[in-house]
Amino acid sequence: MKKIHWIVATAIVMAAFFSASAMADDATGTWAIGLKAGYNNVLDDNKFESTGGDIDYVYDETAVFGVFGTYYFNKYCSLAFGLDYSEYSFTEETAGVSLDVGDIRQIPVYFTVRGHWANDSICTPYAGIGMGYYFNEFDQKVSAPSIELKNDFGFHAVGGVETRFTDSFGMDVELKYTDHSSEYEFDYGAITLHESTNLDAFAATLGFKYYFK
Repeated sequence: MKKIHWIVATAIVMAAFFSASAMADDATGTWAIGLKAGYNNVLDDNKFESTGGDIDYVYDETAVFGVFGTYYFNKYCSLAFGLDYSEYSFTEETAGVSLDVGDIRQIPVYFTVRGHWANDSICTPYAGIGMGYYFNEFDQKVSAPSIELKNDFGFHAVGGVETRFTDSFGMDVELKYTDHSSEYEFDYGAITLHESTNLDAFAATLGFKYYFK
């Protein structure tokens, strides 16, 4: 149900933005490409209840890197898209004992519809909403069971400030909340167990980009 709400909200915002794209101005038709880096943190640890006691799934804080592009319909709205990369460890904690289970490599491909607060300065605040598909790869450090983390869709909201130093060069400072969940598959040979996990995350990034038409 939560995914449906995100999809509906994103569709409504996209419809409004594409309608607004008819209002052409000097920014219309501008493209930008860039690179970014920053901090990424999975917000909620997950608890798995078992007969042997509760098991906490703990994810560490990590860096995130990405390549992105932006198309400007006008000075009030744009469409951002890109690909990110982050890698973080997955630890199981139970009864005060920690087990380093493996590393997760996550590569989301995403888009974001953004609204800009146009003004006369070089700094333009913006906010947006979007979705992406998350490729999740699990590199396990334990011999058994065999562990797989499923790929899935995720949704996000962003807020930031775009600073355009020159006609060709600019910078984005952005905060991003991601609503994303996935599923572990634990293969014990004779039996396979499935366990959902919450991978909601907060990221803060700094990106530099080049503008062109």
